[in-house]
Amino acid sequence: MRQEDRVLQTKQAFRKALLHLLEEKPINKITVRELTDLTGYNRSTFYLYYQDIYALKEDMEHAVFEEVWNRMIRHSTEEMQKSITPLMQEMFEYFDENKEVFRIISSNNSYMELSQEVLGLVQNFAYTSWDSVFPDANRKQYAPFYHYFISGLLSLVMYWITEGSESIEEISETAARLVYAGVPILFDET
Repeated sequence: MRQEDRVLQTKQAFRKALLHLLEEKPINKITVRELTDLTGYNRSTFYLYYQDIYALKEDMEHAVFEEVWNRMIRHSTEEMQKSITPLMQEMFEYFDENKEVFRIISSNNSYMELSQEVLGLVQNFAYTSWDSVFPDANRKQYAPFYHYFISGLLSLVMYWITEGSESIEEISETAARLVYAGVPILFDET
């Protein structure tokens, strides 16, 4: 096995162990010893990759949102000018594939503490997309719309993961319609 693969395998083991422990208790009650007992790795291996448990949580968060980012950028401006439903569908497919991760994160309210770096990444994508998709939009309205959009989307994802019964297609269409409902604010001159 290549060194890269071993590192990835080790990090995935720690992420999986953290998710398992988050089902039982909040992150501030989890110890490195519990993580190493679950993974079979020793403390020095843990500290080779992470400063503490919060660094592991951040690493896990970054891995998830890096994948979300990679999926977002696959959708061209031309496609999004026609419809954002395919983008939403791809996002909800990913959320469905990783439902357990998002369910555990939501039960610990960790999604409310997303790093500023991750939210900045999503914000930059949104602003850049809106510049292309809505060239006549009022940039002064971007910030209010973004905060409405991101908080609503995060809440919708957590609802769907924890209690929703809609199909991926239905929830994707709903998300797209909700986003489109807010778009007129981008053209408001106030």
